[in-house]
Amino acid sequence: YDVLRILPFGGARVTGTWQGSLLARVLDAGVLNQGKGGWLQLHGAAGAPGAWSVNGQPLDPAATYTVATTDFLLKGLEDNLDFLTRKHPGLSELKDGADLRKLLIQRLAKGK
Repeated sequence: YDVLRILPFGGARVTGTWQGSLLARVLDAGVLNQGKGGWLQLHGAAGAPGAWSVNGQPLDPAATYTVATTDFLLKGLEDNLDFLTRKHPGLSELKDGADLRKLLIQRLAKGK
């Protein structure tokens, strides 16, 4: 029940390869969305618009990165992220995974 209260909407995890320029644009939009409820949770990325790093290295717009997100985020419905859809040319190798709530329950069950 607590997991449903924390994550009422659920949705699938989607992993894929992202162009660095797209990742930077999404991270910039996430900063714009802070305080509006549509801000991003970052893991491995840090910085500010124009100065992002990934795993401690400067984000390279020409490189590719493996990213995990939600299927909702790839629908282009979030504020300032209308450009982010599954058909964006900066995305490739998208793979749908389990529902986020199930993943959280599994993680909690491991106690780690």
